[in-house]
This record gives sequence, structure tokens and C-alpha cells, in this order.
Amino acid sequence: MLSINQNAGSNTNGYKIRNTKKQIGLLIALQKNYANFNGRTRRKEYWIFCLFSTILSILAIIIDQIIGSPFIITIILTLALFIPVLAVTVRCLLDTSKSDWWILLQFIP
Repeated sequence: MLSINQNAGSNTNGYKIRNTKKQIGLLIALQKNYANFNGRTRRKEYWIFCLFSTILSILAIIIDQIIGSPFIITIILTLALFIPVLAVTVRCLLDTSKSDWWILLQFIP
């Protein structure tokens, strides 16, 4: 959330900590629209969400392996992310001027 710029600051170390509003705005948009199937999603928002959900999935698998459970945390995470993943994918399809029914294409073998 915070980025450090060298040679940009009034700080004694020569560093200035600035808050990046775009990143915070992106996280807020993801949180507000987690079940919104209307509207559009920019590519950046889509790929940040994919990265975020992939990192969470990897962490859930690691935690499952550490505690020795048969992927209980991973299953809970998958169920929790099911609706948000569908919503972001549909909004991204709408942004590319495709129908939201294109999401069914992934189920064809």
C-alpha cells in the first residue's frame, strides 16, 4: 500500500513515504463490487483480483499442509471466492463487449 521514493522527500533520510491512491481505490472497488454482476471491470482490476485469489489459494494450501488437514481451508476459501470470481469475470467480459454468457464456454471440454 505504501511506496517509498528516494530523493523525493523532506524526511531526514531522504525518503518520502506516499500513499498510492490508485492501489487503495482498487482494493476498495474490489471490496464494494464483490457480488456485483453489472457494470464493467478494467483489466488491471481483473488481474489484481486473479493475483490476490491465487496468493490466497497458495497460502491456504500451505496452511493445510502445515496443520495436516485434508484441504479444509482450501475448500472454505474456494467457496468464499466463488461468487466474487464469477462477478469479476462477468464484469470483465462486459468490459470487452461480450455477453456474460461467454463464461459458460469454460465448461465445454
